[in-house]
This record gives sequence, structure tokens and C-alpha cells, in this order.
Amino acid sequence: MRTALTLLVLCVFCAGTASAQPYAYVTNNGSDNVSVIGISTNTVVATVAVGSEPSGVAVSPDGKFVYVTNAGADNISVIQTSDNTVIGTWDGGDN
Repeated sequence: MRTALTLLVLCVFCAGTASAQPYAYVTNNGSDNVSVIGISTNTVVATVAVGSEPSGVAVSPDGKFVYVTNAGADNISVIQTSDNTVIGTWDGGDN
């Protein structure tokens, strides 16, 4: 079984109020989801189902979207950070 957490972690500084906390989006390769971790509380605040074998994370420049590469599904899930929902999936080609 693959390691539950991938080493790649990226922080997103959520827009909105001055008290908005930063979040880390961590891929859970064996569980096919992404954990959203509140940095200031060090707790999981959400778990987002994505495609098979998520392995990488990128954040849009404005922090509104997180892009997750799904190696097992050969696609990319797009997570909207305001409510941590998958709003779309793009074909990523082989590997």
C-alpha cells in the first residue's frame, strides 16, 4: 500500500477577512482524497474526494483554486478553496 500522505504540501492563504487562516492541502494517495489542514490549529478541517492516486498540488495565484494531479486517473481535479468542493476535472493525458 502506498504512503497515506505525499510529501508535497502547499499552503493557500484564503482571501476574505483579516482573520482568515492559511491552509495546507495534502494529497492522501492511498485514500484518493485531499486533506485540508488549518495551519494555525494543526487540524484537518475538510477532506475532499478527488481522483485515483492524487500526487501533486498547485495553487492558483489568487488562492481561489487548488489543482490536484491524479496519477491513477490521468486527470486533474480543481478544488474551489472558498468551500473546498471539486468544481471540475480535466483530462491530463497519460502519466
